[in-house]
Amino acid sequence: EKHIPMELESFDVICDDAFLASHVGNRRISVTMSINCKRYLEAKTLSEQKTISASVVDTVMSSYRPGGRFLKSDRNNRLVAVDRKRAIKWTHKSFERMVSDARPTPPDSVSSSTAAEDK
Repeated sequence: EKHIPMELESFDVICDDAFLASHVGNRRISVTMSINCKRYLEAKTLSEQKTISASVVDTVMSSYRPGGRFLKSDRNNRLVAVDRKRAIKWTHKSFERMVSDARPTPPDSVSSSTAAEDK
């Protein structure tokens, strides 16, 4: 099977942390995720979080022309498209990294870590 090189489009998202800040499609999805960050933080269940992640993926895949793709490197370091399910999983993980600093530290963990340091 002959590999046909895949050209990156401006709405493509590379599902690799190394590219998160560098490719224009990754910068675009970061903005979209920032807009949805408050909703994600307020989600009460994992299901709600996944629904928000799915809406971001659907926005990338269908709202732009040409539609954005979610890509990852294969074993030969070539970019290949991933399916919607994997794109949602990647977006969910990216949301988790994005909001980890925004979540308040529970009072119990602060007092227990302080107590541990006092010993």
